[in-house]
Amino acid sequence: PTALYPEFGDLIVAEKAILEYTRSMAIRFSSPNQPPPPQPVHIILASQSIGRKTLLEKLGLRFRVAVARIDEEAIQEKDPVIMLKKRAAAKLSEIIDHPRVYQIHDEAKTIVIAADSMAILGKKTFGKSRDRDHTKEMLKALMDRTHIFITAVAIDVLDGGVVIKQWEKQQETSVTLRSSIQPNSNSTSTATTLRVLQLAMRLPTPHGIW
Repeated sequence: PTALYPEFGDLIVAEKAILEYTRSMAIRFSSPNQPPPPQPVHIILASQSIGRKTLLEKLGLRFRVAVARIDEEAIQEKDPVIMLKKRAAAKLSEIIDHPRVYQIHDEAKTIVIAADSMAILGKKTFGKSRDRDHTKEMLKALMDRTHIFITAVAIDVLDGGVVIKQWEKQQETSVTLRSSIQPNSNSTSTATTLRVLQLAMRLPTPHGIW
């Protein structure tokens, strides 16, 4: 009785207020026998690639970018495919091995995606351009010639901080850049072409594989 225990009156009022608030907010409490709602899947893109970021955005996926702290240039192999696979795997391992640094949630499922790409013409390889002049050199070498664009992808799926699935793949695509302008021209078209080439080094292949 609230007359004997006035503090109960405050509790009842508070309880009624909470119930009214939850009803107004359309909040529903699940039964103890019901399974908990599924946890959202966190996606981490271990790449600064504009193309890969754009692709995930077009797919409507929510993700965040985490730049792996590794020296890619220190990973060298004669076989470019092996080198790309090792670089992608190194990015992935860096993220997975340092969950606190890269803020991997312990209680949620997480997908980590890492990749690396390169163009190959004969025995010469073309990675990221260092600057505008380097981009011009690549443009001269690749223009009107068919080259191979290779991408290696490595993906881990974690549940509760433990890797439960691993997946890797490499894709090769033949690419031909064609233009009627000269690379040493100062025209606006050349600047646009240079920019396109620079982005193409990091964009997905025409088949949608990274």
